[in-house]
Amino acid sequence: MNFVDFMQLPFFQLPLDRSAVSFDFLDYIKSTFREYHDSIAKLSTRYFEASHVTRSRELTNGITEAIEHYYNGSPYKAYEALVKAINIVSPDLDKIINGALWASDHDENLFRMRCCDNRPHTIEEMCHVPFELRHLIATQRYSIPGYPSLYLASSVYVAWKELRQPPQKDKVYTVKMTGAEKLKVIDFSYTPQYLLSVYNIVAGKGYQREEEYIASYIVCWPLLASCAVRSKFSSAQFKSEYIIPQLLLQAIRNNAISGGFDGIKYFSMSASHLELERQRLHNYVFPVKTSKPTGLCDFIKSSFKSTPPLSWSDFILIRSGVDKTKCYSMEIEMPAGMLVRYCDTEIGEYEAKLYDLPEAAYK
Repeated sequence: MNFVDFMQLPFFQLPLDRSAVSFDFLDYIKSTFREYHDSIAKLSTRYFEASHVTRSRELTNGITEAIEHYYNGSPYKAYEALVKAINIVSPDLDKIINGALWASDHDENLFRMRCCDNRPHTIEEMCHVPFELRHLIATQRYSIPGYPSLYLASSVYVAWKELRQPPQKDKVYTVKMTGAEKLKVIDFSYTPQYLLSVYNIVAGKGYQREEEYIASYIVCWPLLASCAVRSKFSSAQFKSEYIIPQLLLQAIRNNAISGGFDGIKYFSMSASHLELERQRLHNYVFPVKTSKPTGLCDFIKSSFKSTPPLSWSDFILIRSGVDKTKCYSMEIEMPAGMLVRYCDTEIGEYEAKLYDLPEAAYK
């Protein structure tokens, strides 16, 4: 089996969905990992060596051990098990972070959207939840209750999808943000199905760097997959699917991962399979690095600049003359399953308009 064959295997596609299975999350992960290792044993390529197999085994063992500790009421032991496993695959993480060869990033421009009754007037109101309101922070995939993080999206469309497509345009506010300094992130933004579409261009041509990238991606896949399992019980107070991503973000916050990272870049769990196999639709999460009684994290404030908030309804009033070429170049899926150019949609034009607004630093 070569890389192309491996990447087309059904179990390898992300995000994972366990809604059709009756057994526990831990058993589901163990079953998925067994299929993963059985398939790795059939790989026949000189770029996937015995050392890759060993590291992949150490990673899956560490992930399952972390979940078991968590279930047994020992979150710190779970954290230690996961950090140890991640640091074993740090050479592979480095490759998939520094070796993204096929797609040009649009990520100097990121977006944050809020849906609220009261109009936000300042960029500070569009940043992460302030420390004095931490009691409002519920569990999320990459953050624990009460712990602020800054969530950003690669496009206004992704931000809107993550908020479950709020229909009240007069309550939707968006800012465009840019990094004021270089931030280092773990890059989980490639789904296997998208990666396959771009890898097919160079597959079999002997390009060593690309082949090594795929090998490292396969090694790291269990960590990516464990962070990308759809929630089986959407309204549950505790979601097993959030154990590994929350522990991962804590490790980043504590600077416990070799190489040091500021956040995570991950593909959107809200996008459709058709959208995810054709392009990268992704989010970022940056945990706060300081804690104060009130206000915002100093690190976050110094790392980003932002436009003033613009409501969707206000945009409609000033819609004429929008330069559509400024918005993210992609296709989005309509309810009927039809793909349309993002720049030809109202939300795409809304994004393009944000490029006309001035940016400012946080106070």
